[in-house]
Amino acid sequence: KAQAAWWSAGADHYALLEASAPFDRPATVTTVVEDGLALQDLLVAQHPTGKLAWAVPRQAVAMLTQRDATGEVAQRDLPWLPRALAFAADGELYWAGYADSQVLLASTAHPEPLALGEFTDVIALALCAAPGERAYVAVAGVAREGGAGLYVLTAAAPAVRLSGAQAEPHLACSGGGMAQAAWLEASGLQYASSADWSLVTT
Repeated sequence: KAQAAWWSAGADHYALLEASAPFDRPATVTTVVEDGLALQDLLVAQHPTGKLAWAVPRQAVAMLTQRDATGEVAQRDLPWLPRALAFAADGELYWAGYADSQVLLASTAHPEPLALGEFTDVIALALCAAPGERAYVAVAGVAREGGAGLYVLTAAAPAVRLSGAQAEPHLACSGGGMAQAAWLEASGLQYASSADWSLVTT
C-alpha cells in the first residue's frame, strides 16, 4: 500500500503527518513549535517498512529522530544541519548537508560525516541511497574546482558535473543500485543516470 509523510504548517506550529492510500486520514507523528523555522527547514524520509526519520534545526545544529518499524523512537544530536534525508532500500538512513565549505554525508552505520567535495556556495541539494552503502548527493552550487553548476558526488568517485546550470536537482535510487537525476533548465527537463552520467537527455 502506498504511504506518504509530510510536514504541514499550522497557525503556530508545524506538524509531521503520515498516511496510507487513499491518504484521507493522516495521523500526526509529532509537532514542532519553534520561532524562526520555515517549512523548507524541516526534513522527513520514509521507508516502506514503516521506518520514519525527521530532522529539526536547533540553532546551528539539528535533532535527528528515527522511528523503527516497531514504533520505537531514537534521537541523536547532529553537529551540522542536514539538507536532505534518505533511506536505502535495505533500511539504512543517510543524511547530507553543507558545512565549513564541504558537502557532507553520514549514515546511521557511519555517523561521522564524510567530506565529499569543497563548494564555496550551495543553492540546493538532493540525496538518494542504494543498498551496499552507495549514496549519491546532487549539488547545485559553486564548486571550488569546476565552478558553478550541477554536480553529483559520491564517496567512491570524483565529482561529476552534469550541467552548467545551478538547477534544483531531484534524485532517485533503485533497489538495484542505479541512481537517476532530473532537473529543469530553460531547454526543458533534463535526465541522467549513474549508468553514464555524461549522457544527459532532454
